[in-house]
Amino acid sequence: MPARMCTVSSSNINPHNISILTHPLASLPDFEQTPPPNYRPEIPITLFNKSHNALLDSGATVSAISEDLFKILNQNSDPNAIPLFPLTGILLTTALSHKTIKVKSQIYLNFYVQNYKTHGIFLVVPQLSTPLILGTDWLLENGVTIDYNSKEISLPSIKDNIPFKLIQDNDPNSLVNSLKNIIVTNDPFTMYEGPSHLINQTYPFETEKNIALNDIPLNDSQHKLMTSLLQKYDHIFKDKPGLHTFFSYKFNIKPHDPYKIKPYPVPFSRRPAVQKEIDKMIKWGVIERSDSPYNNPLVTVIKADGTLRLCLDARKLNTIILPTRDASPPIDDILAKFNNKSFFSSLDFSSGYWQIPLDPSVRQYTSFLYDGRSYQFCVVPFGLNISNAAFGKGLEAALNNYTSPCPSPNDIHTYVDDILVSSPSFETHLETLEWIFHKISLAGLTLKFKKCHFNKKQIKFLGHFISPTGMIMDPDKVNALQNFPEPRNKKDLQSFFGFCNFYRKFSQNHSSLLHPLSHLICKDTPWIFTEQDKIAFQKIKTAFSLQISLTHPDFNIPFYKAETIWDHYFHSNEANKSFRYFLDLPPSVIEKYIEKGVKPRLADLYKGMGVYEFPSTAINDGTHFNFNGDVAADTYHKTDIDVKLLKELGVQVYRFSMTPTRIIPMAHDHLPGKVGIAYYNNLIDKLIENGITPMVTLYHYDMGLDYVKIGGLTNSISYTYYTNYARICFENFGDRVKYWTTTSDIHLAAEGYSSEHFAPGYQEQIFGGYSDYQVLHNFIKVNAMAYKLYNEEFREKQQGQISLAIDGVWFYPKDPNNPEHQKAAECARISTFGLVAHVLSTGQYPDAFLETIDRTNKREKIRMNRVEQFTKEEQELIKGSYDFIVFNYYNSVKVRPMTDEEIANELNLKRRDRGYFMELNTTTETEVYEGFLNCLKWINGTMNNPKIFIGENGFPEEDGIDESEKKIAYHSGILNKLLEALDENINVFGYCVWSFLDTLEFAFGYWKKFGIYAVDFNDESRPRSKKNSFAFFQQLFRTKKLQIQN
Repeated sequence: MPARMCTVSSSNINPHNISILTHPLASLPDFEQTPPPNYRPEIPITLFNKSHNALLDSGATVSAISEDLFKILNQNSDPNAIPLFPLTGILLTTALSHKTIKVKSQIYLNFYVQNYKTHGIFLVVPQLSTPLILGTDWLLENGVTIDYNSKEISLPSIKDNIPFKLIQDNDPNSLVNSLKNIIVTNDPFTMYEGPSHLINQTYPFETEKNIALNDIPLNDSQHKLMTSLLQKYDHIFKDKPGLHTFFSYKFNIKPHDPYKIKPYPVPFSRRPAVQKEIDKMIKWGVIERSDSPYNNPLVTVIKADGTLRLCLDARKLNTIILPTRDASPPIDDILAKFNNKSFFSSLDFSSGYWQIPLDPSVRQYTSFLYDGRSYQFCVVPFGLNISNAAFGKGLEAALNNYTSPCPSPNDIHTYVDDILVSSPSFETHLETLEWIFHKISLAGLTLKFKKCHFNKKQIKFLGHFISPTGMIMDPDKVNALQNFPEPRNKKDLQSFFGFCNFYRKFSQNHSSLLHPLSHLICKDTPWIFTEQDKIAFQKIKTAFSLQISLTHPDFNIPFYKAETIWDHYFHSNEANKSFRYFLDLPPSVIEKYIEKGVKPRLADLYKGMGVYEFPSTAINDGTHFNFNGDVAADTYHKTDIDVKLLKELGVQVYRFSMTPTRIIPMAHDHLPGKVGIAYYNNLIDKLIENGITPMVTLYHYDMGLDYVKIGGLTNSISYTYYTNYARICFENFGDRVKYWTTTSDIHLAAEGYSSEHFAPGYQEQIFGGYSDYQVLHNFIKVNAMAYKLYNEEFREKQQGQISLAIDGVWFYPKDPNNPEHQKAAECARISTFGLVAHVLSTGQYPDAFLETIDRTNKREKIRMNRVEQFTKEEQELIKGSYDFIVFNYYNSVKVRPMTDEEIANELNLKRRDRGYFMELNTTTETEVYEGFLNCLKWINGTMNNPKIFIGENGFPEEDGIDESEKKIAYHSGILNKLLEALDENINVFGYCVWSFLDTLEFAFGYWKKFGIYAVDFNDESRPRSKKNSFAFFQQLFRTKKLQIQN
């Protein structure tokens, strides 16, 4: 549809004035003082070291440059020095010949007026008779005063006045334009025609703004700077909405028939106010007269301040508008970004939606009828399903359309028509505010000063009060919740739940809190609000009466690197047949004891034996299971070397697991091992000294042989043992370690009690479905106990975070079109990583998991209950016992149902429970990558969008074979899916490559090599060397950017 065209002709308007209209009812700026007829004021400016004359045009809302001058500048200058931006639908028409010209572009220019450096946005206009026009956008922004008596202009930033010349001009081809996206400004700058016509309008700083500044906790110097900034941009603070100068919105419509809905009656008492509002909306260019075949009912709404707002009942219109995604981020994402911020300012637009022009082709759909006259909106009205998205796109265009980058982009937080600026210092805060004001000014937008707040130490934003130390709930909203009336029906209860859910992060065990009433909103449940329900209702309200303060989270963790327990040094000797042996102590430690004459305790020098240290020398099945785990990669003796390599690689976080047998060498007496603690202190300190953040896993499959001899995690004594171990670690390392993982791969750790592949390596299949279930059950409780321990004794002082690692494999149905294969895949997910995710988020086993066990018990006539549901007390302890989730992923597999014969011959009860068979090595590379994303989506949905850290992800290379290209392709494929997950707002905040070094891969020994650095296990000194994939990972860690692979 062509742009709307208007021709303007007026004898008192200079022919070069670019008077900008949005529709025929708009009016020209009413300047009381104008230059002499057919004369124009010009000043010299310096542009790319050359002098040019620029017309000062009080009638032009925007500045312009002739196409001829633009071409000359573009030929003689660096093209990058003149940023060019496209425009659409802007037409110019001459005042005399009415010749129409289309403007297609605008440019951003820096120039000098005398020694004053300034800048502006210029429309590139064909056939413009004067080379440059400085319109009211530039005049207003720079506070220009024009004195026609003395023929001088003054600027607040320049000490001396600048003379101008009045040049006579009778060019019949000068231009007056009509821009459909820009409205006339009603803000004349100061003009003098002589003493008798003095106008005192040098941007007076309104009294209310001076009063508002008195509340700002600033010193005199800061107060002066802030006042000066607000005075400079006083023109953007108006109750009247502005209009975006270079953006309009066009929504898409489904096929439909025109409709007319009968207007709603308006009470006689409101009609004068309605007519007054309509008159104002016409004057402001918000609506125009219409002959549209559509009609939407008009709704009158009384605002909080008592004034009237006219809105459309757009329910019918919204059914034919194709929805547009609102780009506003989740509120919780915004609220998580205020760590280390001390100054806060909030900006609110004046009737924000009304500042976004509607494309003329869609205005007809917004038509409404009042008092026999039809009107339509020229701007985005309230109530459309695209209103938020339209304003968001317009605001993005305003803030991001031009070349000057934001000095502190992480300090700007936008949500619909609200902007919050949070900064660590006053200087950066002022700089960011000025940048925003400048962008708003260039876009022609306005802010409502009464709703803006500046430089606050505590500020209200999105229903919360934000301060440097944290945030609290808005007391007004809490009071509203406390006064919420007893629900009369399901709709009332849903409204109450919505209120509560908005503040769910302030409520511990929120789901459990709401659970007693949740059944009432179910579709098939009759509404009966019992006395017990009333008690639960009051309990919920009481829970939100506490004014809880949440501290701001700190997620400054980029890429991560991991190491396992197996990389740590194990010193033993083959002749030692006991389960305990001594460490070879550094000379400095031995000398310390000799000097002090102190006889060390056994626990000081002793290290318990790990599961893979003692028996591993005997494992040999004729293939690759022939290894010795005593020394592994020998990181114990190579701390300095490995930290240097980590720094060379560019990692910023090092994830490693501690060896419990170093911390508590003798399981039975719980005495900490001083040498082991000294080793980890040294490692942690060196990491921090080199700018690397330590991230610690407490348990990675192996708690030691002493522990296994007493039953390991099948024994409830593990609760006491593990809690003591965790406490020792928190006490000794928690002042520096802020990220903890209680266990790695909890599901696979349980598998070790019914499989030879993981420690402790029970090979008797009869244990399957008994001991592995018991271990999983116990460790879920152990994790919750460690989490509670940290909350009660360490969190307040150490401010760390606790996680649990879930191992994941995505299960595809072998035959995706077979319902039974689909059920097998679903069962596989819910009985592995999905099982752990469900328990952590709800505190209970999923019914589907318990049903598989019950089915096997009935079929096999097993009378014992192999898995018991957690008690209510345990559920309260377990649910939410994590701050973030560590997720480990390597591969995906295809599954099919087991046949009856396969089930009958299966000795492992757990495999019978599950009833599916995994077909390994049948998935494609694409399915492996997609499986990673599917796992993230599953966890995100099951656990209600938790924070996720990718703890392990790697590609194995066979011994002696260089598979660097495959390794790089694998990680590139996974990382591309990670980017998709982030685009879908899955809260992944870290990614870890497995692994730093080649190492002992459990029962696979040294055959599979995942390392970025190779380790020669045939050399006693365990030398390290870079693999061919090293450069890829170094670039990845240092730049945090994924290079596109050919």
